[in-house]
Amino acid sequence: RGEIFLRNLGDRRLAQLSFERALLDDGDQLVAVRELVELLRGQAPDRFSYMVERLKALAGEEAIAPYLDELTEAYEATSRLEEAIDILRELPTNSERLLRQIRLAEKLDLKGEALVLRAQVATGPVEREEILNGFIDAELVPFAVRLGNELLEANSLSTATRRKLAERLAPTTQGSLLSLQLWPDLLRQQLDDADGWTLLAEALRREMFDALAHLADGIGSVLTSSRAPAPMVALRPLARGAATERSLADDVVEITADAMPHLHRAVRHSLTAFGSSSVRGYINPSGSIEASISSTDFILG
Repeated sequence: RGEIFLRNLGDRRLAQLSFERALLDDGDQLVAVRELVELLRGQAPDRFSYMVERLKALAGEEAIAPYLDELTEAYEATSRLEEAIDILRELPTNSERLLRQIRLAEKLDLKGEALVLRAQVATGPVEREEILNGFIDAELVPFAVRLGNELLEANSLSTATRRKLAERLAPTTQGSLLSLQLWPDLLRQQLDDADGWTLLAEALRREMFDALAHLADGIGSVLTSSRAPAPMVALRPLARGAATERSLADDVVEITADAMPHLHRAVRHSLTAFGSSSVRGYINPSGSIEASISSTDFILG
């Protein structure tokens, strides 16, 4: 009877009543369920979603595929937001579905998911920078690094966002390299930025540049009047320069282990450090407070 009302008489209201009555007699009448899904499209969302679920139970997932977009709208209208977004996550992406998924994620306070989705549709530099700040605040480091690199390459990052990005990424494994790219320009603008030097040191340490990290830490310590000892600078032997020769004055005395053991030891140590271990040491008793060295001799005084 429902089909007669619908197709022969064109009376959708009576057809709906007839199909609903048929389901009261037999809840598994697939034909009645299919017809009611069509009749309820665009009407009461709770009744439509219920009937789509009945169709799924009777005929499987494929039977409800044409109705999934409308089902997500019905779920949203009836505050079944989690079920709506679950369906959208499984559907192929298009602009309309993406915007709906963003809206649902924001309603559900899924900030990270909403930001990731917004990044897919954002085009303007201002909006993309806003999303980047959201990534930073939500500590979504991989997404912040990817978008930060893109905006940095396009030279569309404000100074404030550059600073924020450099600060937050410095201590992270995934973001320290980008932080290193940002700090030099930031510190050129404000050389007495003690916190900046300290964070630069942290990023350098993450990237295994320990010697440079010590130097940056030292600058930060100086700027904060820290009493911590400055890092020691490693001593390295110097390469010898070109050979030179000169004549010795008559009154110079050779420094030997027998005649001047303590001075001989000190001079030999210094000459070795200068890469001149084969040079002979002398002292000029009548000389001044100075020293000179050539390829063959070292004269103190």
